Amino acid sequence: MKKTMLALLATLMLAACGASEPTLDTSSDAALDRSVQAVQAGLNESEQEAFAEAFTLIMLAGLSQSLQGMMEDGNAEADLDVYMQRTLDGLTGKEVIELGGKLRQQMRAD
Repeated sequence: MKKTMLALLATLMLAACGASEPTLDTSSDAALDRSVQAVQAGLNESEQEAFAEAFTLIMLAGLSQSLQGMMEDGNAEADLDVYMQRTLDGLTGKEVIELGGKLRQQMRAD
């Protein structure tokens, strides 16, 4: 009986770990593309729209920062890659939506 309960508990724990939300992987352009698709697939229709808007806003914020970096050191692409890795890597779709909302509020306050 104990072995059966332990096996059941282990199975439930593994299932719970596997049920986690997909996250963004910014390790490469291809990985980011795949992970964006996986994240969007786990969202309902209204969340998908909110995710797309938030992702675009985050990208625009990164582009703005990279342009500032280009004026300072001339390497906008590297600055944008670093921004994207620091900002998006490991985030779920809902976390991206939340971050986009915070950026929107910050922009309205400025």
